[in-house]
Order: sequence, then structure tokens, then C-alpha cells
Amino acid sequence: MAAVFKRGKFYWIRYTLDGKQHRESLCTRSEKVAKIKLRQYEVALDSGTFQFPSKTFLETLLAEHCNHLKGIRPKKSWVNEENRLLGRRSCSNLSRVAEIGRFLTGIVRELSRIMTL
Repeated sequence: MAAVFKRGKFYWIRYTLDGKQHRESLCTRSEKVAKIKLRQYEVALDSGTFQFPSKTFLETLLAEHCNHLKGIRPKKSWVNEENRLLGRRSCSNLSRVAEIGRFLTGIVRELSRIMTL
């Protein structure tokens, strides 16, 4: 069973799966859209096709970026960057979330630069 509730300006969904309660933002301010998404969640939960969001995309993106660095940077440089991105050693006092955010921003800038060429 799932339910929609408003938190701040946005609607969220609350559902129970395998005895654990979960909350997830629906990224909408419209109650009508929230109710439509609620029905989609309920169908997925009832049919057993519901899947949790995966971190695979980020892991894949980081791995592909590290492979890209191997082709364009000297070994010491790409090894240091790979270790920093994959968390193999601490990176000063920065949080991993902020670090990954800066990394993704850099990739977006690089992609937009390449697309304008």
C-alpha cells in the first residue's frame, strides 16, 4: 500500500516494501500528477515489477570516466584521479557527495564543450 503526502511544496510517496517503509519524492507540485504516479507505484508494487533506484549508473559513469582518463593523462595522474573518485583514499575534508557533484559538473561542461565543436 502506498500513500501520497505533501512535504514543503512537493509531493512525496510513502510505501512499504518487504516490511520496510520508504519515502520518495515524486518531483511534482501537482496533486493530480502525484496521484497518477501513486497509481503507477501501486501497480508496480502489486505486480512485483517495482525496482529500487540503482546506483549502477553512477558507478558505470565513474568507471568509464576513469578509462577515458587512461587514454589522455599520464599514469600517475589518472591513477590519482581514479583513487580519488572511487574512494580508495580520503580526499582532504571534502564530502563524497560534494566531490561527485563537482565531478559530474566537470563532465557536463566537457560534454557541452565537445558538442559545440
